[in-house]
Amino acid sequence: MHIASFPNEQKAAEAWERYKNTYPDILGRYSSQIYHVVVGSNEFFRLVAGPVGTKNEADNICTKLKKLNQYCESIAVD
Repeated sequence: MHIASFPNEQKAAEAWERYKNTYPDILGRYSSQIYHVVVGSNEFFRLVAGPVGTKNEADNICTKLKKLNQYCESIAVD
């Protein structure tokens, strides 16, 4: 689940700790991965939570987070 994007890896890592503490019932059992993404001339560090068993499970979790005004999109990760 894509939770957020940041301008550097450190900010993404710090944000994960905040998100885990803010949404422990939703994100507490997941770990994070940070992916470096280049879109055009812009670089981002994408914060992803998981692993999640199915797309349906990821969609359900994202729905819960969105209801709390937290960005979330279910994505496939290699």
